[in-house]
Amino acid sequence: MSAPGTILPFDRVPPPTGRNPKGVTEYAEDAGFTITGVGKLGPHYATTLQNWATALHEHRDRAIELAGRDTYNAYISHMTGFADYFRHGHLDVMQFTCIKNGL
Repeated sequence: MSAPGTILPFDRVPPPTGRNPKGVTEYAEDAGFTITGVGKLGPHYATTLQNWATALHEHRDRAIELAGRDTYNAYISHMTGFADYFRHGHLDVMQFTCIKNGL
């Protein structure tokens, strides 16, 4: 699967650095927190992106009239591509619940 088109400067996930890069858990523990819950939100993102893409497709002609074909194509590619990434588990968005140790 090829990467979806880039439309926003913040939509690129930086690659991990080093042999065993730290993750959220390690950073939280280093700062004195214990993670008490992890929520995986990727499936919700997949659904939302797909719904947005469907709505945009339904209004394709008007969107192209307002923003141009290239912009329309970039957004459709972005939303459907990232929806697939989330749906297949290649990307995820997670919510961490932490408590400060000693409180």
